[in-house]
Formats: sequence, structure tokens, C-alpha cells
Amino acid sequence: MGLFSYISGLSNGNIEIDEGNSEILDLQAIPDKDALRKNCDIDFIFEQYQNGNLVKWLRFHNCEREYIQIENIKASDKGVVCQKLAEILQMDKVCGQEYIKMLEDENAKLKLQVAELENKLKQTKIASTNKNMRKNLCIGDIVEFGRYYQDASGEKTTIEWQVLDIEEDRALLISKYALDVVAFNSYEENACRYRNIWAESSIRTWLNVSFYKTAFSGENVKHIVSANTENNIYDNVFLLSVREVSAYFSNENARKCMRTIYADNKFEHVSDYQRAFWWLRNGAQNSWGSAVCIVADGSFNTWMVERELLVRPALWIKL
Repeated sequence: MGLFSYISGLSNGNIEIDEGNSEILDLQAIPDKDALRKNCDIDFIFEQYQNGNLVKWLRFHNCEREYIQIENIKASDKGVVCQKLAEILQMDKVCGQEYIKMLEDENAKLKLQVAELENKLKQTKIASTNKNMRKNLCIGDIVEFGRYYQDASGEKTTIEWQVLDIEEDRALLISKYALDVVAFNSYEENACRYRNIWAESSIRTWLNVSFYKTAFSGENVKHIVSANTENNIYDNVFLLSVREVSAYFSNENARKCMRTIYADNKFEHVSDYQRAFWWLRNGAQNSWGSAVCIVADGSFNTWMVERELLVRPALWIKL
């Protein structure tokens, strides 16, 4: 017999010792022997004579893939070998639990790092968009700026804006799609229910508070320019006026507007025709209870201020 006498791997619940005497090591005494096969990953066992004594070795694939020595055990000492294997199995379970805990901690750290990187990437994209605006922006271009609810997922997505005008250091944008559905002057928010004055309207408050805070991050806000909408009234976000629509949209067809899924889902008991109306900031001249809007065919009309119509926010940004 050579220096090493190899033993075959796990086979039918036993370890067969190949040393000429066909001795079988029974695994029935080992707790959870199926887990032993699965978790311990035993390739083979070999025997070695050291100073006249038989020493059994077990190659056990733990994290470091090292050999485990079962010292000074005769081939016939099956119970001792089983006990050693059971101890190794228990050690493997403990190590496995610690290893899983370590992986969970590492996974939590990685998730935090990914979130930080995604935020940096978002800010980089915003900065890149603004840089490209300064270099290549043209009237009629579509640019991305800010984020708002636009589909049925409940998640905010990037807002697309149409460039209406460019001055030396700023550009006028209007949302490509109607983003929400709001009354011009909501009775719940404003006691002057039938007032159609922009400065006193609840839609002005909604645009400059609720929408503004929801749609724009700190980096976005740095690029928004407050505009004098009328009589030294300054707004960060506003509705276009009749004069501005006439100047920036060449015909009625150009004034027609698609709405987002989010906005469409907010309508209740409203015809498809009315679902295409969007507010302007002018009050109707002949009625305190109405304001001007663009209707489905792209023409000017008026609508009752307490009714909810589509909103296309507009704003000036620095270049």
C-alpha cells in the first residue's frame, strides 16, 4: 500500500474506504447528512501513516478550501469519524450564517453607494443638459428639465420642454405635454371663487408652490429665472398669456396639446373634447367667473374658473 490510500466521495450515503478490506463508513449517524453533502462539499478522504499511526484526512471545501485532519483514528473507528464530520458540519453552518450576515452588510453598503452614484449621475445629467442648452439651444428644440408624475407608475419622470424664445442669457420654455389638471381658481383654496385675476388665482399658487417643489431639485432651481408676468408680479412658474401664445405659436394647429397619462387619469366625467383644453393666465374680459383657455381645435375660448382644465407650465431658465 502506498503512502496515501484514497477514499471515494460521498456515494449512496456512504464513504467507501479503498484499502483492500472493503470497509464502509456509515453516514447514518451524522445529523442532517443531506446538508453535509450539500454544504460541506467533500471531495475525498485519504489515509496516511505517520510514525506508525494511521491518520485520516478529510478535504473539506470551506471558504479557504483547506484540508481538515482527523487525527490518529483507526479505519475501524467509524463513530469518531462521524462525530468529526458532524462537528465540521456544525462549524460550516455557523460560518455560513456569519458569511450571510457579512454579505447582507456588504449589500446594504453597495445599495447606499449605488444610490449616491445615481444621484451624482442625475446631477451630472442636469449640469450637462444646461451646458448643452447654452451652446446649441434653438427655438423649437425639446429639452429635458426637472421631473414630474407623467404615467400610471407613481414615479416621477423627466419633463420635456419646448423652447419658445431665447434672449441673451435666458430661454423661455413651455411643457411639451399638459402635465396636470387644475382649476384656475379653486373655491376650496381661494375665497374669491369667481375672481379670474392671475395674481389672486389658486392656480398661480399651485404652480409656484406645489408644482415647483415637486418638479425641480436644488440644482434645477439654480437655473430658474423669476419672471415679471404682469404689473410687477414675479413668478418662477406661470401660464402663458394670450399675447405670448399669439407670438410663439404660428397657428391653431401648433397650439394643440397632448396630455400625459397622469393628467388624463385625473379627469372625472369630462368629455374627450374638453380633455384637450389648457389654461392661459388671462381672465375673460366679459366675465369675472371665466378665464381664457386653448380648446381642442387650438383656438382661444373661455371657461369657468372653478372647472379643472389641463396645465402647461412655462418658465424662464438661465443659459
